[in-house]
Amino acid sequence: MNQQLICQLFVISICFVLVRLDPLVIAEETELSPGVYDIDQFPDAKLRFNFLKAKPGVEKGKAARLLFLERSAEDVNYLCYDKDDSIAFCAAWQRLKMQMNAKLVGIDSGAIEIPIPQKLTREFIGFVEGRLRVPVPDAWAHNVLSAKYFFQGYPLFGMKYLPYKQYQNEKRFTLPYVSFGKIQNNEILVSFTGGYEREEDDNIFEGVEANAKLPLEMKLDLKGKLKDPELIYATGIASHGRAVIVLKDGGPICPKLMCIATDDSKEHPKLFWKIPLDSYWLPGFKGSQWFTEFRVRNNLLYLFHCTHDSIGVECISFKDGSRIFSFNSRWTE
Repeated sequence: MNQQLICQLFVISICFVLVRLDPLVIAEETELSPGVYDIDQFPDAKLRFNFLKAKPGVEKGKAARLLFLERSAEDVNYLCYDKDDSIAFCAAWQRLKMQMNAKLVGIDSGAIEIPIPQKLTREFIGFVEGRLRVPVPDAWAHNVLSAKYFFQGYPLFGMKYLPYKQYQNEKRFTLPYVSFGKIQNNEILVSFTGGYEREEDDNIFEGVEANAKLPLEMKLDLKGKLKDPELIYATGIASHGRAVIVLKDGGPICPKLMCIATDDSKEHPKLFWKIPLDSYWLPGFKGSQWFTEFRVRNNLLYLFHCTHDSIGVECISFKDGSRIFSFNSRWTE
Protein backbone atom coordinates (compact mmCIF):
# COMPACT_ATOMS: atom_id res chain seq x y z
CA MET A 1 0.00 0.00 0.00
CA ASN A 2 1.63 3.29 -1.09
CA GLN A 3 2.02 6.34 1.10
CA GLN A 4 -0.60 8.44 -0.77
CA LEU A 5 -3.32 5.82 -0.25
CA ILE A 6 -2.45 5.56 3.45
CA CYS A 7 -2.83 9.34 3.82
CA GLN A 8 -6.22 9.31 2.08
CA LEU A 9 -7.51 6.54 4.35
CA PHE A 10 -6.29 8.42 7.40
CA VAL A 11 -8.14 11.62 6.37
CA ILE A 12 -11.34 9.66 5.69
CA SER A 13 -11.17 7.96 9.08
CA ILE A 14 -10.63 11.27 10.88
CA CYS A 15 -13.63 12.84 9.10
CA PHE A 16 -15.78 9.84 10.01
CA VAL A 17 -14.84 10.16 13.69
CA LEU A 18 -15.56 13.89 13.73
CA VAL A 19 -19.01 13.37 12.22
CA ARG A 20 -19.81 10.59 14.67
CA LEU A 21 -18.86 12.87 17.56
CA ASP A 22 -21.08 15.71 16.36
CA PRO A 23 -23.69 16.24 19.11
CA LEU A 24 -26.56 16.73 16.66
CA VAL A 25 -25.65 13.51 14.83
CA ILE A 26 -25.50 11.72 18.17
CA ALA A 27 -28.88 13.18 19.10
CA GLU A 28 -30.48 11.99 15.86
CA GLU A 29 -29.01 8.50 15.89
CA THR A 30 -29.76 7.77 19.55
CA GLU A 31 -32.94 9.83 19.91
CA LEU A 32 -31.14 11.41 22.87
CA SER A 33 -31.39 8.31 25.02
CA PRO A 34 -29.69 9.13 28.37
CA GLY A 35 -28.77 5.47 28.66
CA VAL A 36 -26.41 5.81 25.69
CA TYR A 37 -25.25 9.45 25.88
CA ASP A 38 -25.60 12.00 28.65
CA ILE A 39 -27.31 14.87 26.83
CA ASP A 40 -26.04 17.31 29.47
CA GLN A 41 -22.58 16.79 27.96
CA PHE A 42 -23.84 18.00 24.57
CA PRO A 43 -25.63 21.40 24.92
CA ASP A 44 -26.68 21.57 21.25
CA ALA A 45 -28.24 18.13 21.40
CA LYS A 46 -30.12 19.03 24.56
CA LEU A 47 -31.52 22.23 23.01
CA ARG A 48 -32.62 20.27 19.95
CA PHE A 49 -34.28 17.67 22.14
CA ASN A 50 -36.13 20.35 24.15
CA PHE A 51 -37.36 22.01 20.96
CA LEU A 52 -38.71 18.80 19.44
CA LYS A 53 -40.48 17.83 22.68
CA ALA A 54 -41.90 21.30 23.46
CA LYS A 55 -45.67 21.77 23.52
CA PRO A 56 -47.26 23.93 20.80
CA GLY A 57 -47.43 27.69 21.32
CA VAL A 58 -45.43 29.68 23.84
CA GLU A 59 -43.36 26.71 25.01
CA LYS A 60 -42.37 25.91 21.42
CA GLY A 61 -41.39 29.51 20.81
CA LYS A 62 -39.22 29.63 23.93
CA ALA A 63 -37.45 26.40 22.94
CA ALA A 64 -36.84 27.78 19.44
CA ARG A 65 -35.32 30.99 20.78
CA LEU A 66 -32.94 29.03 23.00
CA LEU A 67 -31.98 26.73 20.13
CA PHE A 68 -31.04 29.67 17.89
CA LEU A 69 -29.66 32.00 20.58
CA GLU A 70 -26.36 33.62 19.53
CA ARG A 71 -25.93 31.28 16.58
CA SER A 72 -23.35 32.21 14.00
CA ALA A 73 -24.19 32.19 10.31
CA GLU A 74 -22.23 28.94 10.02
CA ASP A 75 -24.29 27.35 12.81
CA VAL A 76 -27.56 28.44 11.18
CA ASN A 77 -26.50 27.07 7.79
CA TYR A 78 -25.65 23.79 9.49
CA LEU A 79 -29.10 23.57 11.09
CA CYS A 80 -30.69 24.00 7.66
CA TYR A 81 -29.63 20.40 7.03
CA ASP A 82 -31.27 19.00 10.16
CA LYS A 83 -33.42 15.95 9.39
CA ASP A 84 -36.37 17.54 11.24
CA ASP A 85 -38.28 19.88 8.91
CA SER A 86 -39.37 22.25 11.68
CA ILE A 87 -35.75 22.90 12.69
CA ALA A 88 -34.61 23.17 9.07
CA PHE A 89 -37.34 25.72 8.23
CA CYS A 90 -36.57 27.74 11.37
CA ALA A 91 -32.91 27.80 10.35
CA ALA A 92 -33.70 28.82 6.76
CA TRP A 93 -35.91 31.66 7.98
CA GLN A 94 -33.30 32.70 10.54
CA ARG A 95 -30.74 32.84 7.75
CA LEU A 96 -32.99 35.22 5.81
CA LYS A 97 -33.44 37.41 8.90
CA MET A 98 -29.70 37.56 9.52
CA GLN A 99 -29.17 38.77 5.94
CA MET A 100 -31.88 41.44 6.39
CA ASN A 101 -30.47 42.59 9.73
CA ALA A 102 -27.12 43.05 8.03
CA LYS A 103 -28.78 45.31 5.44
CA LEU A 104 -30.41 47.43 8.17
CA VAL A 105 -27.04 48.19 9.74
CA GLY A 106 -25.41 48.56 6.35
CA ILE A 107 -26.62 50.21 3.17
CA ASP A 108 -30.19 50.61 4.48
CA SER A 109 -29.23 51.95 7.91
CA GLY A 110 -31.95 54.16 9.42
CA ALA A 111 -34.80 52.78 7.29
CA ILE A 112 -38.04 51.92 9.11
CA GLU A 113 -38.89 49.15 6.66
CA ILE A 114 -37.35 47.82 3.48
CA PRO A 115 -38.56 45.32 0.87
CA ILE A 116 -37.12 41.86 1.31
CA PRO A 117 -35.20 41.13 -1.92
CA GLN A 118 -37.00 38.45 -3.91
CA LYS A 119 -33.71 36.63 -4.26
CA LEU A 120 -33.94 35.83 -0.53
CA THR A 121 -37.65 35.01 -0.44
CA ARG A 122 -37.36 32.84 -3.56
CA GLU A 123 -34.49 30.96 -1.93
CA PHE A 124 -36.66 30.33 1.13
CA ILE A 125 -39.65 29.19 -0.95
CA GLY A 126 -37.39 26.91 -2.98
CA PHE A 127 -35.96 25.52 0.25
CA VAL A 128 -39.47 24.69 1.53
CA GLU A 129 -40.49 23.08 -1.76
CA GLY A 130 -37.27 21.09 -1.93
CA ARG A 131 -37.69 19.70 1.59
CA LEU A 132 -41.39 18.86 1.20
CA ARG A 133 -41.40 17.95 -2.50
CA VAL A 134 -44.64 19.86 -2.69
CA PRO A 135 -45.29 23.13 -4.58
CA VAL A 136 -46.24 25.92 -2.19
CA PRO A 137 -49.70 27.51 -2.70
CA ASP A 138 -49.89 30.61 -4.86
CA ALA A 139 -51.42 33.10 -2.39
CA TRP A 140 -48.92 32.12 0.32
CA ALA A 141 -46.03 32.44 -2.12
CA HIS A 142 -47.18 35.85 -3.40
CA ASN A 143 -47.39 37.25 0.12
CA VAL A 144 -43.91 35.94 0.96
CA LEU A 145 -42.46 37.38 -2.24
CA SER A 146 -43.95 40.83 -1.55
CA ALA A 147 -42.90 40.94 2.13
CA LYS A 148 -41.16 43.88 3.76
CA TYR A 149 -38.78 43.85 6.71
CA PHE A 150 -39.38 46.08 9.74
CA PHE A 151 -36.42 47.76 11.48
CA GLN A 152 -37.24 45.97 14.76
CA GLY A 153 -36.30 42.68 13.16
CA TYR A 154 -39.45 41.03 11.83
CA PRO A 155 -41.23 40.84 8.44
CA LEU A 156 -44.53 42.34 7.37
CA PHE A 157 -46.73 40.59 4.81
CA GLY A 158 -49.09 42.71 2.73
CA MET A 159 -51.89 40.11 2.56
CA LYS A 160 -52.91 41.36 -0.88
CA TYR A 161 -53.50 37.81 -2.06
CA LEU A 162 -56.16 35.70 -0.35
CA PRO A 163 -57.29 32.15 -1.18
CA TYR A 164 -61.02 32.43 -0.48
CA LYS A 165 -63.67 31.73 -3.10
CA GLN A 166 -65.07 35.22 -2.52
CA TYR A 167 -62.04 36.63 -4.33
CA GLN A 168 -62.38 34.62 -7.52
CA ASN A 169 -64.07 37.50 -9.37
CA GLU A 170 -61.00 39.57 -8.60
CA LYS A 171 -58.84 36.79 -10.04
CA ARG A 172 -57.04 36.36 -6.73
CA PHE A 173 -58.26 32.91 -5.77
CA THR A 174 -56.15 29.81 -6.24
CA LEU A 175 -56.89 26.09 -6.09
CA PRO A 176 -58.12 24.47 -3.99
CA TYR A 177 -61.00 26.51 -2.62
CA VAL A 178 -64.18 25.90 -0.63
CA SER A 179 -67.73 27.17 -1.05
CA PHE A 180 -70.90 26.76 1.01
CA GLY A 181 -74.46 26.59 -0.31
CA LYS A 182 -77.97 25.54 0.66
CA ILE A 183 -79.74 22.55 -0.88
CA GLN A 184 -83.07 20.84 -0.12
CA ASN A 185 -84.58 21.36 3.34
CA ASN A 186 -82.04 24.12 3.98
CA GLU A 187 -79.28 21.50 4.23
CA ILE A 188 -75.80 23.00 3.94
CA LEU A 189 -73.57 21.58 1.23
CA VAL A 190 -69.81 22.17 1.18
CA SER A 191 -68.10 22.02 -2.21
CA PHE A 192 -64.37 21.55 -2.71
CA THR A 193 -62.80 22.68 -5.97
CA GLY A 194 -59.46 21.03 -6.60
CA GLY A 195 -57.00 20.61 -9.39
CA TYR A 196 -58.11 17.13 -10.48
CA GLU A 197 -61.36 15.20 -10.79
CA ARG A 198 -59.79 11.78 -10.29
CA GLU A 199 -57.30 10.53 -7.73
CA GLU A 200 -55.15 8.13 -9.68
CA ASP A 201 -52.04 10.14 -8.89
CA ASP A 202 -50.82 10.28 -5.29
CA ASN A 203 -49.09 13.59 -6.04
CA ILE A 204 -52.32 15.50 -6.68
CA PHE A 205 -51.20 18.48 -4.53
CA GLU A 206 -54.29 20.66 -5.13
CA GLY A 207 -56.86 18.02 -4.17
CA VAL A 208 -59.94 16.91 -6.07
CA GLU A 209 -63.53 17.94 -6.80
CA ALA A 210 -65.82 16.80 -3.96
CA ASN A 211 -69.01 17.64 -2.06
CA ALA A 212 -70.12 16.99 1.51
CA LYS A 213 -73.07 17.61 3.78
CA LEU A 214 -72.11 19.11 7.10
CA PRO A 215 -71.97 16.63 9.99
CA LEU A 216 -73.78 17.68 13.15
CA GLU A 217 -70.58 18.67 14.97
CA MET A 218 -69.71 21.18 12.26
CA LYS A 219 -73.22 22.60 12.25
CA LEU A 220 -72.79 23.39 15.94
CA ASP A 221 -69.50 25.16 15.19
CA LEU A 222 -71.25 27.22 12.51
CA LYS A 223 -74.30 27.98 14.60
CA GLY A 224 -75.54 31.50 13.83
CA LYS A 225 -73.58 31.73 10.58
CA LEU A 226 -75.62 29.47 8.34
CA LYS A 227 -78.22 32.09 7.40
CA ASP A 228 -76.03 33.20 4.52
CA PRO A 229 -73.52 30.48 3.56
CA GLU A 230 -71.95 32.77 0.96
CA LEU A 231 -70.50 34.86 3.78
CA ILE A 232 -68.61 31.94 5.33
CA TYR A 233 -64.89 32.34 4.69
CA ALA A 234 -63.17 28.96 4.63
CA THR A 235 -60.29 27.09 3.06
CA GLY A 236 -59.81 23.36 2.67
CA ILE A 237 -58.91 20.44 0.44
CA ALA A 238 -60.42 17.06 -0.50
CA SER A 239 -58.77 13.73 -1.29
CA HIS A 240 -59.67 10.03 -1.16
CA GLY A 241 -63.14 10.40 0.38
CA ARG A 242 -62.07 12.93 2.99
CA ALA A 243 -61.83 16.69 3.22
CA VAL A 244 -60.48 19.21 5.71
CA ILE A 245 -61.79 22.69 6.43
CA VAL A 246 -60.45 25.70 8.31
CA LEU A 247 -62.98 28.41 9.10
CA LYS A 248 -61.81 32.01 9.31
CA ASP A 249 -63.51 33.16 12.49
CA GLY A 250 -62.24 35.73 14.94
CA GLY A 251 -58.57 35.61 14.05
CA PRO A 252 -55.88 32.97 14.28
CA ILE A 253 -56.14 32.09 17.99
CA CYS A 254 -55.96 28.28 17.89
CA PRO A 255 -58.20 27.84 14.85
CA LYS A 256 -59.37 24.27 14.37
CA LEU A 257 -58.80 21.93 11.45
CA MET A 258 -61.79 19.65 10.86
CA CYS A 259 -61.72 16.47 8.77
CA ILE A 260 -65.03 15.21 7.34
CA ALA A 261 -66.21 12.50 4.95
CA THR A 262 -67.16 13.54 1.42
CA ASP A 263 -70.17 12.15 -0.44
CA ASP A 264 -68.05 9.55 -2.27
CA SER A 265 -67.32 7.89 1.08
CA LYS A 266 -69.54 5.23 2.68
CA GLU A 267 -69.14 7.03 6.01
CA HIS A 268 -70.59 10.32 4.74
CA PRO A 269 -71.64 12.50 6.54
CA LYS A 270 -69.16 12.12 9.38
CA LEU A 271 -66.59 14.12 11.34
CA PHE A 272 -63.40 12.03 11.50
CA TRP A 273 -61.28 14.30 13.70
CA LYS A 274 -60.79 17.89 14.81
CA ILE A 275 -57.54 19.42 16.08
CA PRO A 276 -56.20 22.90 16.88
CA LEU A 277 -53.61 24.27 14.49
CA ASP A 278 -50.10 24.39 15.88
CA SER A 279 -48.93 27.93 15.23
CA TYR A 280 -47.47 30.42 17.65
CA TRP A 281 -49.80 33.38 17.15
CA LEU A 282 -49.13 36.48 19.22
CA PRO A 283 -51.58 37.31 22.05
CA GLY A 284 -54.04 40.01 21.10
CA PHE A 285 -54.01 39.06 17.42
CA LYS A 286 -57.70 38.19 17.40
CA GLY A 287 -59.53 39.67 14.45
CA SER A 288 -56.45 40.19 12.31
CA GLN A 289 -56.39 39.09 8.70
CA TRP A 290 -55.03 35.60 8.16
CA PHE A 291 -55.51 32.49 6.02
CA THR A 292 -54.49 28.86 5.69
CA GLU A 293 -53.84 27.20 2.33
CA PHE A 294 -53.45 23.51 1.60
CA ARG A 295 -51.55 20.94 -0.37
CA VAL A 296 -51.84 17.15 -0.16
CA ARG A 297 -49.42 14.38 -1.05
CA ASN A 298 -49.33 10.67 -0.17
CA ASN A 299 -52.09 11.05 2.46
CA LEU A 300 -50.26 13.92 4.17
CA LEU A 301 -51.75 17.40 4.55
CA TYR A 302 -49.50 20.41 4.19
CA LEU A 303 -50.88 23.61 5.70
CA PHE A 304 -49.47 27.03 4.83
CA HIS A 305 -50.46 29.80 7.26
CA CYS A 306 -50.06 33.53 6.71
CA THR A 307 -50.85 36.63 8.79
CA HIS A 308 -49.66 40.23 8.58
CA ASP A 309 -46.48 39.41 10.49
CA SER A 310 -45.94 35.65 10.37
CA ILE A 311 -45.95 32.62 8.12
CA GLY A 312 -46.20 28.98 9.09
CA VAL A 313 -45.98 25.50 7.60
CA GLU A 314 -47.52 22.43 9.13
CA CYS A 315 -47.77 18.75 8.16
CA ILE A 316 -50.63 16.54 9.42
CA SER A 317 -51.73 13.00 8.70
CA PHE A 318 -54.96 12.95 6.68
CA LYS A 319 -55.82 9.60 8.28
CA ASP A 320 -55.89 10.45 11.98
CA GLY A 321 -54.91 14.09 12.41
CA SER A 322 -51.53 13.34 14.00
CA ARG A 323 -48.99 16.13 13.59
CA ILE A 324 -45.77 15.35 11.73
CA PHE A 325 -44.09 18.74 12.14
CA SER A 326 -44.84 22.45 12.31
CA PHE A 327 -43.00 25.74 11.82
CA ASN A 328 -43.81 29.40 12.45
CA SER A 329 -41.59 32.35 11.53
CA ARG A 330 -42.18 34.11 14.89
CA TRP A 331 -40.84 31.27 17.01
CA THR A 332 -37.30 32.63 17.21
CA GLU A 333 -38.32 36.22 18.07
